[in-house]
Order: sequence, then structure tokens, then C-alpha cells
Amino acid sequence: MTLTRAQFDAACKAFIQKIDHKALDNGSDTVLRRFPTGWSWREHNSYPGLGYLSRSVTLPAQCPVEESDDVHEIQDVAVESMDEAALSVSVSATPVTCQQYVVYSATFQVPAFYFSVHRSDGVGLSLEEIMSTPLFRPHVFPDTQTSHGVDVPGSAFALLSQGDHPTLDVPCWYLHPCHTAEVIDEILEEVKVNPSESSERYLEAWFMVVGNMINWNQSA
Repeated sequence: MTLTRAQFDAACKAFIQKIDHKALDNGSDTVLRRFPTGWSWREHNSYPGLGYLSRSVTLPAQCPVEESDDVHEIQDVAVESMDEAALSVSVSATPVTCQQYVVYSATFQVPAFYFSVHRSDGVGLSLEEIMSTPLFRPHVFPDTQTSHGVDVPGSAFALLSQGDHPTLDVPCWYLHPCHTAEVIDEILEEVKVNPSESSERYLEAWFMVVGNMINWNQSA
């Protein structure tokens, strides 16, 4: 099963309404534990029909601490009496901002997860630094990581790669949606979804599937 643009828009808006209603009704509801909160619907500033879900979360990241020249002078003096290993570049758990998006993939006609991670000065994190955050669940990616993405042996597409946000046209990382329709089909067939609710349940199933890789509710 795939979604039309109109079905995607309607499913996203219904999802937000459902989550917001559950949050007001009972913050400990199982729906809130299963699905991430804090999403809002955004439209393109100039062109209708290019909306997407968006939210911002804070994550801890292991970021190198820049050292001043004064610090290096002190180290030069101290190196005679200290082990060189103690003078390695220090690392600090620094909060970073992760912008997350659920967008419509016109090519595959399914939702797709896009994101960016930045320090407080607006500088984007490298892939290695992103992997030091709790954004991804442990051990979800194979050992085929490069500075440009994560490849899957035998696949024509990278599992994680870089590309422009389809609406904002800004650089992002994204999970490739090539096999999304197949996986969601299996889930919906198993639970026998009512056709009148298929679009909304499709998006819920998508969040659950992507949640096997993304720590939706993990933040600093």
C-alpha cells in the first residue's frame, strides 16, 4: 500500500490531533508511549500541497571541546610531568538540537524521515558525532559506515544518506524509504485495518517501524 499526497496530509493531521487529544486526556496513555509527541504540521510558505510534520528535540552528544592557545601553553609546560594520554583532546556531553521531519516521498509515495543535528552555533554534526547521540537505537546499522552515509551490502540504496529536504530545500540526513511500502503492507494485513482508517493506521505503523531504528522519545 502507498499513499497519495492528499492521504499523507490527512493522515498527518489526524495523527497530531490524536496525540494531542491523548496528551490532554491522560499523559500516561499507551498511545503516547508508542508514538512520539511534539509534532506540528507545517506548510510551504509559497506553494500549497507541500506540507510536512516537524518537531525539534534536544539530544546529548559527545562533542570535542575546543582548546585555546593558553590551554596548549599550559599543556606544553605540564607535558614533562604528565602522561601524554592525559593530554588528548577532551570530550564533553554537549546538548545539540535535532530537527526532525516526516515528509512525503513523491517517488515512493510513502512517508520518509528527514533530520538534521546542529550545535548551538548552528554547525551541523558529522555522521560520527550524530552516532554518538541517542537518536539511533544501538546496533541498528551495519558496519558499512562512511562520512556520507550508511550503506547496506547488496542494496542499490544507502540506508542513511544526505539529501535536500523536499519542501524546505535545505541539507538533511534521511532514511531511504525504498522498502517502506512492503513492510507496512505486512503489518496492515496482519491487523486487518478498516479501509476507512487505512491512511491514519498506515502512518501509525510507519512510526512503529521507523521506531525500530529511531529513539523517538529519547532526549537530553
